[in-house]
Amino acid sequence: MLAYSVYEGIVGGWLPTSYRAAAHRMRAAAREQMDDLGLVQGVCGAPDFDRPGVATEGQAFCILMESAGRKLEQAEAD
Repeated sequence: MLAYSVYEGIVGGWLPTSYRAAAHRMRAAAREQMDDLGLVQGVCGAPDFDRPGVATEGQAFCILMESAGRKLEQAEAD
């Protein structure tokens, strides 16, 4: 969630580009938790969210993070 927010903040002009490196580290850390199927492991696990596991919410934020990261990359390339 935080990497997504930072990327969007940079693209939107609300955060300085100096935050980029931290967002990249967070993105790399999330990617390290992906299994062979592309599911992020260790997020709050459904259905009770009281232990690590997998949940659609965690996967959704990963997709949002990737989308925002690519949006920033595209904006910097233009």
